[in-house]
Amino acid sequence: MFGAQSIPGVSYVTQFVKNHAMNYKVRAALKKVQDKNIFDNPVFLRWAKYVDDLNEKNKNKDPKSMLPMLKSQYGDDNLAVMLEAAVKMQVKDTADIVKKLQTEQMNLWKTTGVTTDQLFKTYKLDVFEDGVTNVLANPGVSVWVKYADEFNPGEKTTLFDTIRNTYSDDLVVSKILSTGELDSTTKKLATELQNQQATRWLTEKKTPDDIFLLLGLKNGGETLLANPLLRTFINYEESFRKSIYGTPKVTLFAALSSHYDEEAIVAMLNYVAKLPPTIKPTRESIYAANVQAELLTKWSGQKKRTAGVIATLGVTTAKRNEVVKAYMVGYGDRE
Repeated sequence: MFGAQSIPGVSYVTQFVKNHAMNYKVRAALKKVQDKNIFDNPVFLRWAKYVDDLNEKNKNKDPKSMLPMLKSQYGDDNLAVMLEAAVKMQVKDTADIVKKLQTEQMNLWKTTGVTTDQLFKTYKLDVFEDGVTNVLANPGVSVWVKYADEFNPGEKTTLFDTIRNTYSDDLVVSKILSTGELDSTTKKLATELQNQQATRWLTEKKTPDDIFLLLGLKNGGETLLANPLLRTFINYEESFRKSIYGTPKVTLFAALSSHYDEEAIVAMLNYVAKLPPTIKPTRESIYAANVQAELLTKWSGQKKRTAGVIATLGVTTAKRNEVVKAYMVGYGDRE
């Protein structure tokens, strides 16, 4: 991806260690362990010690680097991912070595003027396929964050700002973040980014209903309660309410009722009721239970007969008997 030949004063970065026997052994070792952690390999460790000893002996005059051979074997982009993964592992015997190599590589990028936008595209973080791609699971994300935080030669930026500027559409950004939130490996990062997104929306004075519409939830259909973006709306409603003292809570049922009639809401409940059972309650089942409880409360206030409840819920409702029992116990028999 990025080269060093044209950088004045840092020609040493492109120099291989002038020990052909050592280089041969190293190359052989690199080829054998391409799918493993090369930095734990005994040959690599001996090579690292040899380079350190050589540079110390020469008092770092015309110092030699391990970076060129590693780049030639793995490629600049992939090597950066490998180094970041190794740095996170914090293995005692290799921690200093990999940190030094990472710093050398990123300083080289900085000197050549590599921007965070270039790096974002290099790792294809600007490519998102809804329902297919978890952008936040891309190993390049960690490399990007490290470079942006510690080496970026340009204006300071954040991962959220770059994602938002790249994709422009808040709906797409929300899909990227909600996809990441569903993956246990990226949930923590996604949640942090969602909090930043909520803060941005609050700054822009967006109401919960604005976000409901922005996320396309008005056209969610019967599968709406299973839509990952619904959690984004619910979380924002809570953030909005906390930001303005005295703001009344907008329940999910109230939000749905603003855009859907009872027939559509019942269809959502039926959809969730027909989903395969799970050991632990799912988000959609929890949402459905809350919506259903408020719907029954509404019907009770209207003194709706039990027969009317059955008719409205429809005979296809898998848990019709349970619902009717709850209605009769909680709100009184309306026969």
